[in-house]
Amino acid sequence: MRFLRVLRSILIGTSSVLLLCAVPFDTGAQGSSRDGGPYDQLWKEADSLMKKQLPQSALKVVDRIYRDAVKTNRQPEMVKAIIYRIALSSSFEEEVNVTAIMTIQEELPKSRDLAVTSLLESMLAELYWSYYRSNRWQILERSVVAGYDETDIRLWDVNRFFSEVTTLYNRSVSRSEILQKVPLKRYDNILTRADGSKIYRPTLYDFLAHRALEFFTSGESGLTRPGEQYSLDHPGYLGNNNAFLGMEISTPDTMSLLFHTMRIYQELTRFHLHDADPRALLEITLNRLRFARNNGHGIADRDLLYLQMLEELSEIYKSHSYYTWIRYQVADYYYRAGLDYKPDDPDDERRHYFVEAYNICHSALALHPKGEGAGDCRMLMENIKAPSLSVRVPEANPPGQPMLFLTSYKNHDEIYYRVE
Repeated sequence: MRFLRVLRSILIGTSSVLLLCAVPFDTGAQGSSRDGGPYDQLWKEADSLMKKQLPQSALKVVDRIYRDAVKTNRQPEMVKAIIYRIALSSSFEEEVNVTAIMTIQEELPKSRDLAVTSLLESMLAELYWSYYRSNRWQILERSVVAGYDETDIRLWDVNRFFSEVTTLYNRSVSRSEILQKVPLKRYDNILTRADGSKIYRPTLYDFLAHRALEFFTSGESGLTRPGEQYSLDHPGYLGNNNAFLGMEISTPDTMSLLFHTMRIYQELTRFHLHDADPRALLEITLNRLRFARNNGHGIADRDLLYLQMLEELSEIYKSHSYYTWIRYQVADYYYRAGLDYKPDDPDDERRHYFVEAYNICHSALALHPKGEGAGDCRMLMENIKAPSLSVRVPEANPPGQPMLFLTSYKNHDEIYYRVE
């Protein structure tokens, strides 16, 4: 059914701990009202109509929920009803993405709750970006035209999409003082909860900030950029949290995804810096370090700085179960670097990086066999130990010349050939 596909696609992040999506045909278990009212029965009725492939009838029921939620100021139920209205409308609407966008655009001015306003802004940003991705090649061929209908997204160029999406994601986290006081469990009826979500995404601010980061860390290109572009060229990006927070992050390059990424990492770090449970801060720190190392092409000795910070964190958290999580990051660095080892270069220091990665994981598991990251360490060790063998033969060979072939192998003591 078409509305199923749309409902699953609305606001599903690729790496979010929580997915802002009500799962169809399970609203009785997941989507019931937690503050009373007739919503349980109404959601069951809507589900039953969905199963009978009667989306317009189901939409009438959802509209009843929506009107009552607005009247009684039950904001989470209102947001859930909006999501379902979009999905159900897709069954009889032609331009699904455009309709969804128009729906959220109409709802935003009606919002009486700043937290819900932020949620809707994040939703609209996601929908804009989804439309752009679906029509990317067509949009990239457009040139900027003056005097067009700016309310019609079907006429926008790539810079307009980036500008709108960037503005909406930034606006969605701009009310940080309010959002940081809103526990995410308030929206349990529209969230699919993952393991550890209460630890890593405890507030609505955390959820929306990480959704924004998914976009800003996407590395999308195609923009017209100014001459003075923002770049990660300061060692502070790979420094400890206090050094990172002491940096002034600013640029005239307001379309820079790197800039917005680091600005949000700063705000998340500042918010969680003094948490009693350090795991949310540790996740933010590790993600920031990895992103800066991968994108900080202007930072001198970035690999060395990255490893130094991981070693520093390892010492700080050596007695904690998440020590294994940090050590996995170190092992993963050596493993990935080892993939670039050149056997024909006797001076290539990456020769023993696989062994280094294996030993790092082995030592970490000896200390904390059930810690966070233990599964990743075991998987990496198994991957390193796994035997592999490949043979490459040229598609064509000059007549009368010996045929050359390349054999690549790992974890084999002997290899036998038979030529027939």
